Amino acid sequence: MAVMGIPAQIKTDNAPTYVSTKMEHFFKYYNIKHVIGIPHNTTGQAVIKRSNRTLKEMLHRQAGKSKPPKHRLHNALLTLYFLNANDNGQTAGKRHWTMKKTAKLNQPVYYKDVLTSIWKPGHVLRWGRGFAFVSAGEENLWIPSKLIKIRVEGNNPLDKDD
Repeated sequence: MAVMGIPAQIKTDNAPTYVSTKMEHFFKYYNIKHVIGIPHNTTGQAVIKRSNRTLKEMLHRQAGKSKPPKHRLHNALLTLYFLNANDNGQTAGKRHWTMKKTAKLNQPVYYKDVLTSIWKPGHVLRWGRGFAFVSAGEENLWIPSKLIKIRVEGNNPLDKDD
């Protein structure tokens, strides 16, 4: 908050630390909207924890610990997003800002509604690592990939009860 200002929204898990009355007062005092992660998606929390760990490791490796925290954070993020390349030679920044053309777009799928446990039809608008952006009629939803099945003739999960 000292570096980037007061956020409009903070996303956390529902751990006791974040749902206490002290935190509730803190969020109200600073007019911060508190959002709790997807209840049935533990993968989302693991991804956040891994990202935080990676950032902390990079901050510890950065030289010039006498620099202000703001400069160290900027250097760490620059290194992580634009200087570290994967096996294909692409950085995270390049992968984020370039859209791959793929035949998987607009693919017919079934997705499981976690609230009703009912499989519903939809079309994939965008695939990501561990998720898909699915068009479900008039609304578009982010769905964990473990709750998506490709629609194939003769294989209809709507007929099954899992």
